[in-house]
Formats: sequence, structure tokens, C-alpha cells
Amino acid sequence: MKRLHFYPLFVGLLCLLAGACQSTPKSERLPDLAHCRLGVLLGSSQEKYAAEAFPESELLRIDMASDLLLALKSGSCDAILLSSFETAAMLKDHPELEVVEGAGNTDHLGIGFRPEDKELCDRFNEFLAGLKADGIFDDIYRRWMTDAPGQSDLPQIELPATEKPLRVGTTCMSMPFSFTKENRPVGFDIELTTRFAAYLGRPVKFVTMNFGSLIPALSTGNIDVIANNIMMTEERAKAVRFSDPYMEVPTVALVLRKGHQPKALPQSLDELEGKSVGCLMGSIHEQFLSQQYPQIERLCMENASDLVQALLTRKCDGVIAVHALFQEAIKKHPQIVSSRDTVMVENIVAAFHPENLELRDQFNQFLHTIEADGTLQAMKQRYFAAEPDLQMPHIPLPTEGKPLRVGSMGGCVPWTFVLNGEYCGFEMELMRRFAAHLGRPMEVSDINFGALPAALISGKIDVMAAIVADTPERRKAMALSDCYHLLNTALYVLRESSENQPPFSFGQWWNELKQSFHNNLIAENRYQLIVDGLKITLFITLCAALLGTLLGGLVCFLRMHRNRLLSRIAMVYINFMRGMPVLVLLMLMFYVILAPLNTSGIAVAIITFGMNLGAYAGEIFRTAIEGIDRGQSEAGVALGFTRLQTFLYIILPQATRSAMPVYKGELISLLKTTSIVGYIAVVDLTKASDIIRARTFDAFFPLLFVAAIYFLAAWLLGKLLDLTIRSKR
Repeated sequence: MKRLHFYPLFVGLLCLLAGACQSTPKSERLPDLAHCRLGVLLGSSQEKYAAEAFPESELLRIDMASDLLLALKSGSCDAILLSSFETAAMLKDHPELEVVEGAGNTDHLGIGFRPEDKELCDRFNEFLAGLKADGIFDDIYRRWMTDAPGQSDLPQIELPATEKPLRVGTTCMSMPFSFTKENRPVGFDIELTTRFAAYLGRPVKFVTMNFGSLIPALSTGNIDVIANNIMMTEERAKAVRFSDPYMEVPTVALVLRKGHQPKALPQSLDELEGKSVGCLMGSIHEQFLSQQYPQIERLCMENASDLVQALLTRKCDGVIAVHALFQEAIKKHPQIVSSRDTVMVENIVAAFHPENLELRDQFNQFLHTIEADGTLQAMKQRYFAAEPDLQMPHIPLPTEGKPLRVGSMGGCVPWTFVLNGEYCGFEMELMRRFAAHLGRPMEVSDINFGALPAALISGKIDVMAAIVADTPERRKAMALSDCYHLLNTALYVLRESSENQPPFSFGQWWNELKQSFHNNLIAENRYQLIVDGLKITLFITLCAALLGTLLGGLVCFLRMHRNRLLSRIAMVYINFMRGMPVLVLLMLMFYVILAPLNTSGIAVAIITFGMNLGAYAGEIFRTAIEGIDRGQSEAGVALGFTRLQTFLYIILPQATRSAMPVYKGELISLLKTTSIVGYIAVVDLTKASDIIRARTFDAFFPLLFVAAIYFLAAWLLGKLLDLTIRSKR
């Protein structure tokens, strides 16, 4: 009876392979796989088989099948070994692939349990035998393997809601066994384990993570079951109790068709001598390039989204960055690939003021506590999974008391980013838990990476949590915590596209525009960032304009005073403000001059822009007043007016009409100049667009949308001032 149940599986498998081979002829370019670069899944039976069967081949070990495909397309390997079901899905979507003879390996698939969980494993074996006897197993097989792989829907399976859930670990990236459709896990293994949960009378909870994390998560008790096209090997059987095998799967080798061979990509920094490499400004990578590769031109950017766009637009030949910054970019832009070699391994720490060792020690103690109770590991599994859970859990904080001021760099998914108007991510949750441990509220300042050390040293923030790497130079300037994560740094390059660009289509362009509108504004309520940023921009502009106008009148008065000392003071002030770049002045005011007063970034921006406008407005007013004939002042005095009355009723109206056109230009310039306040942790309109770009990696829509808002605001401001000029006439 047992053989009869496997008969339709065997026939279906032959049909699937026959269809794949008919639609995709076998390649003669690699008659054997003995002397080539082979891509295999890390820890899979193909890895062991390739090492034994092709000892002279170079093996490229990768965690996920999708990354194997990218490695093949980018030229990092010559062929990849995968199960026949995974390759069938790839062949359907990628006609440039073809099958190679000579793989010759067959795997047995099973469900994994903890070694001590024999009872649960036996229950599954009983369930599996009953499923095959009832014919339900054959229905599941046809649904996911033969009828419409990747297109089927998960049937409705009634599950209880109150019992302890069966926690199933999977990657959701192994079609047709486990993948995501309409934001929910589906596939053969998903349906199989869902039915098993119903058989047990328990609900089911799918925990998505990287394939390499599945067995450690099972061993530590974070999941109960592994269901992810997992192949039964001797090595895995030492750490996992496998169920009875439920399927046999042959191994297939894939290569690119002739004519699709990509240009060889650089695999190390040594191959980029004399070329340009991008890195984050002020990061350890910038220092590493200057010391180890002085022959490489450095292109330093403020954030990860700018690095991605620099690479996509070929402003640089490569980028070095930690994978945490580029994992979302790679999902959106598959033409970005990483080298095989790791450039460096970094210890990620939190940075504190060098004199605040007490807070640093409290953080280290807190860090050891959450490491011991498993909280830190659970956070890593949620945020660094293949499909991360980006929703931060609710962590209540007190509303009164001295806040823990955290400086970070937004837009670094999954470390720090904005979700539904709130700062979330691995480091944000870590700092929020630390604030709760201290019994203090928390404030987050979103600051460019290069300005974070200055904010920390000047006392604007208490802790710097922005993927800070531990270096000897930083230990001299800051108090660094113990390491709480290890990160690999890789070289990222852009693969050559082998596909012809499709002709322009208005319908396609319109659909892409609508999709960009949804991704950048509607999804996760990102429009609220734009609204809040616009409010701050207009508030700073109006307050700075009022302060600058009043200060300009005072400067004009002093400049025209008969006392030479007062006139010289006004002249020095005007020359100083004219010669000082506004950005430099803004940062000096925030980090040095007003730092002891603990002034907010918005207040500093208003004061700085008001001082700068006052210098220019003072000269505009003076020029307008001096342009009026002195005879009018004398005539007013002769008519019995006092000098003040003469100025208010005769000189000022004429000077205002003369000064308004130039003054209007200064106010519009002030509105646009406020776009630099992001350097002092103020989330204005421009900074809001940067946060959105860093989240969506959309190069143009956020910038164009914000540019349109600035244009509209400047136009309305100009019209308002024109109405004021006309009313004065």
C-alpha cells in the first residue's frame, strides 16, 4: 500500500521534469560539473554531494535559493545545484536558464523536530500515514507540485484559537514548499504543517527566519518544528529528529543559456584599483579605504539610500557597507550583488559620552541580562530574518523624568527606521528596553552619521546607537559598550543587464507612478511624515522671517547711526554673516554656542536663520532708505513733523515699496535654506523625504514630490508678498 501512494508522486515528478526539459533544452556547454564554480545551499545535501562528487570544483555556499539565482546571473558561479521543484519554478520565470546533465543526486525531505521531542515526531508520523491512506496527501501534492506551482491558494483549515500554538520555523522563500502570497505563508510544507496543527487541536504560528537560523532556533526551543523543504542528512540528524520522509526530490543543475553570460564582476577591492568606491561618511569604512586602499577614490555619502542611488546611477564602481544596510536595497534592486569575500567583520556597540561611564556600565549590565534570558536573541531572529518582522512590540515607558536621549540614523532597515510615524528597528527596541530598564522616557534624534559624534560629545544626546563599529580611534573619543552584534561588511557592485530595455509605455509608466505614490506616501502612513515635516518647515520659516526682519531693522538703525562705534559693530556683524556658510553657522550654534543651554534644534534653526536674514535685511532696508531724496526729510521737518513722524509717514512707506521686491527674494531663499536643518536632528520636509527614500529606496518620487511642495510654498509666499506690496501702494 505504501508503494502505491508513492507511485503518483513518482509519475508527477517525471512529468514535471519532462516538461521542464522540453521547454528548456539541456546545455552542452558544461557536459560535466567537475571543473567549474558551483553554487549550493549552505548545509544542504547538495553541498555535501558536490564536495564528494566534484572535488575539483569551487563551491559557493549561499543561504537562500533566490541568492543562488542572483549569483548565477551575476557571474559569481557557473552553475547552481537545487532540487527539481525549486528549479522548475525558476525555469518558468527565467527563460535564460537551462538544465545541465550530470547532477545525479536524490534527496529525501522530512519535517524536523527537537531530538527530545519524540512524542511530537511520532504524532506527525501517525498523521502523515493517515494523510496518505486517505488520499489527502495526493491532493496536497497535486495542488502545489503539478497543477499550478506557485499559483495555488491555501485551503481553509479550521484551527482552534485558545490552545498553545505549534510554532513552525520556515523561510517563506522556497517555492513551492514555503513562500509568501498576499502577505501570508503558503506552500506544500505550510499546508502540511497547518493540517498537522489541526490534527493536534492547536493553532499554528509560522516563524520566518533565515535558513541557517532554523536549526539553532529549534535547538533553543524558539520553534517546535522545521518545515522548509529540509533535506534529511546525516549531519542534520545529529541535531534534529526527522520525521518519516514524505518526498523524494532529485537534484538539478542550472546554468545560463548561451548569450546570457554576464561580464565578470569584481570580487574584491583589489580589482577596483583606480576606480571609485562609495561608503558612509564618517564610518569605519571610510577610514579603512583611506588606509588600506589609498589608490581607490572614495565617494562618501550621508546615508544608505544615497549609496544605493550612487551605485545604480554608476557614480561609483562599488560600495562597501554592512549587509544590514543593503538587504532591503537588494530586494528592490536585484541587479545589486555582493562579492563572495567578506571585507571585514565589525563589532557593533553603543557609544556614550566619555565622562558618562556610569550610563555605559548600566547599559552593559542590561545587555548581559537580556543576553542571558534570550531576549536579545529573540530580537535578532525577528529583525534579521529573511522576511523580518518590523513591527516593534509595545514597551511602556514613563512619561515623567529625565529622558534618555538617543541619537541614531533613520532609514537603516532593520536597525532604525520610521514605521507609522514612530521610530522602530533593532537598535530602537534595544534602546527602548534600556530606557524601560532605567525607568526613564526616551527621545530619539535623527542625525546624519557624520554629525552624531559631535552631538554626543556636545551633550545633545546621551547615547549613540547607529550601527557603530568598535574601533581604537572611537574608544579614545567615546565610551563604547560591549558588543551586541557582529556584522559582515561586503563589497557591492552592479551587474551588467543582459536584457533589452522594453520600449516606453505610457500605461506602464502610469502604473509605476501609482505604485510609487502608494509605496512612498500611503504605505505605513508615510504621508504623515511629509505633513509633519511641512509644518516644521513653515514654522521655522515664519518665525525666522519675523526675527530676521526685526533684527534687520536694528542692524539698519545701527549701520546708519552717527556714532562710528555702533556703525562699525553693525558692519562687522553684516560682513561676518555674509562670509559664514549658513550650514556651518547652524552647526556651530547647535553643537558649540547654544549647546550648554540645551536648546532644541527648532529653536536653534530659528535663531540662526533669523540672524542670517537680519544681516541681509539690514542692508536691504538701508539701501532703500538712502535711495530716498534727503529733501523729503527736510520738507517733512519744515512742515512741523518730528524726525520720527517724518520717518514713519514719509520715508518708511516709500522705502518699503522699494525694498519689498528684494526682501521677497530673501524670504523665498530662507524657505529653501531651511532644508539643511536635518543636520541638527530636525525632521523637516527634506529630512522627511530622506527618511522615506531610505525606507523605500525610491530614487526620484520622494524628491520630486518634496520639490513640488517647496515650489508651491515658495509661489504662495511670493503671491502673498505681492499682495502686500500692492496694498502699500
